[in-house]
Amino acid sequence: MRLSFIAAALASAVALCEGSTKMVIGYFPNWLYANYPVDNIPFDKYTHINYAFAILNNDDNLPSFPDDWAVESSLPNVVKQAHAHKTKVLLSVGGWTGSKRFSPMVASASDRKKFIDWNLDFIEKYNTDGVDLDWEYPGKQAAGCNEFADNDADNFLLLLKELRQALDMKFPKEHKEISMAVHVQPFIKSGVPMTDLKPFVPYFDHVNLMTYDINGAWATTTGPNAPFQAEEGKGAPFSFVESIRDWKKAGVPADKITAGLAFYGRAIKAQVDMTQQRNQFQSSETGAPKGDSDDAYWNDPYCNKEPAGLSGVWKWTNLRKEGLLQDDMITPGKGWERNWDSVSQTPWLFNPETKHFISYDDPQSLSIKVQHAVCEDLAGVMVWDIHQDNGELLDAVNKIHTIKPTSCEALLESSSKLTTEKNASPDSEILKEPEQDEEIDDLGNWAAPASTSLVNESLPVDDEEYEEDYDYDYDDEEGNEPESSTAALSSSVSVDVEDADLDGKPCSTSGQQKCANTGKSGQWLTCNIDKWLVRDCDTGLVCNELEGGIYCDIPKEGVKAAAVSVPALSDIANSLADALALSIPIPSSTSALEPIPSVSVSQLPEDLLEIPMIFDAETSVSSEVLPVAVGLAEEASQASVAEQAARPMFGEDQELSIRKHQASLAVENPIMAAQII
Repeated sequence: MRLSFIAAALASAVALCEGSTKMVIGYFPNWLYANYPVDNIPFDKYTHINYAFAILNNDDNLPSFPDDWAVESSLPNVVKQAHAHKTKVLLSVGGWTGSKRFSPMVASASDRKKFIDWNLDFIEKYNTDGVDLDWEYPGKQAAGCNEFADNDADNFLLLLKELRQALDMKFPKEHKEISMAVHVQPFIKSGVPMTDLKPFVPYFDHVNLMTYDINGAWATTTGPNAPFQAEEGKGAPFSFVESIRDWKKAGVPADKITAGLAFYGRAIKAQVDMTQQRNQFQSSETGAPKGDSDDAYWNDPYCNKEPAGLSGVWKWTNLRKEGLLQDDMITPGKGWERNWDSVSQTPWLFNPETKHFISYDDPQSLSIKVQHAVCEDLAGVMVWDIHQDNGELLDAVNKIHTIKPTSCEALLESSSKLTTEKNASPDSEILKEPEQDEEIDDLGNWAAPASTSLVNESLPVDDEEYEEDYDYDYDDEEGNEPESSTAALSSSVSVDVEDADLDGKPCSTSGQQKCANTGKSGQWLTCNIDKWLVRDCDTGLVCNELEGGIYCDIPKEGVKAAAVSVPALSDIANSLADALALSIPIPSSTSALEPIPSVSVSQLPEDLLEIPMIFDAETSVSSEVLPVAVGLAEEASQASVAEQAARPMFGEDQELSIRKHQASLAVENPIMAAQII
């Protein structure tokens, strides 16, 4: 009897200890299989890996993968290594651009069953630990092409109930998890956020609040990507603190909430010199400028509502590697100034010459959010995404396991109190790096900022080698940034059509878009919350409409590629590099700098005709485009071959197999392949 009592007590103690472990969930995009090998994942520092994404865009309402080969080649290894570290792996279904058919799927009992059966089979085949439902916008339009209905949330609840029951029946001896990646606000019903989510709670294990992407180049002002608190009347009215509060208020218990952290920042081009006021809310140009060296031109293959372009994303690892932040993670690189905003509790960089503003998170800002997650007694935190960090951010996040709980009120007061000191001199305090043995205090602070935004001015650097290594912009011969590219949208608006007069006028459907003069003008309009904004396609492109969506394209008349700029050519070249490296034939040229005469499309090999935006069955190729594209591709392929020889990632056989697969993708769809290579 006594032994039984002791055994029961020990079991309870073990369960309590296990239950007290905070979750650290990391998303692993499956398109990273070549650039970020599975062996690089620090499994011991994550409790969960969410393998993203299976998308739900096909008319059969079943999940699918854009690249099945990537799944087959990486997921088994992810599961094997994760389980060796007692880390769970969940398949994430959906995503921002992969949730087009969620609404009709959950609305049909038969389609829900097919969806559930597909997931049961997947879990059984790959020995994964559950499913993450990444449907970010039930009941509303968001990504531009997703279907939605007013009863989406009700139908989503039906799916959760049926999925929970099916998982428990299929796997009675082990608990398979259900998680949801969700918007900062609770699900939308009848046009407003729901206030009672208690009926959902029994059927999921946790919700991942995506408390990032709150401000960005889609808006009319600069602002923080992932604010700790929102500044009243400025930018989007969402934040880390408010999102947690809203979901808890709607009835979701704290121990089923994980709060999102961003391992990246977003670039926006300001219209003014932001060093004058040290205020991170300033008028901005629409359309993202180029982000880090990995940022590439992208077009959603499943939706044409948003014109293609760049993301403006700066991975933390590239902020460090490309010299925007020096080794202390605080001192800015040449040409940049670092500021600290005391309301959003985030740093931001600004380059006065390019007017590029970058909002991001660093170890200091993440420590504040992690501390708040602990004081709110959340289940843990979630990060997007694993490969964007070099280990410095994850180390700060993992303090969640050792931080002592403190008063949330004290933390919030520390943030809000600083806003009253906004008139203090911007230079009155300089943020410092902590000493080697200095601990971050209970509030996660390294220093006490004395103004709304404090600045670390860039250090003068005359080292020519430094400048060459970190020159990430595409400059012309005089060092000037190009005025436009096919990837970025111009903010200069020349009103020349009747619809453009709607600029600033009221609109009723946020996200609605239309061309000002289809096929003839580059201007288009978007409904931004409640007002029309006029935007421009790049120079030489016009706005077209297709199946209710819009896209920027080269005019049907004339030479197809007249407006393609060097940044776009670089993306195309990179996507063709592996094809050249593996001797897959594409047209050659005498020199990247010596234009050749225009060639008829009929003279080109079939492989090259698949490149979008350059070739058309009824046109010729610009004499300026082909040699530059191929020349850049040849140069890139040489670097690719050299890198392959110097740094094999998987061993010779697997490496060759992967690169052949990449090359075939490059021939089929070079723009998409550019994201992978």
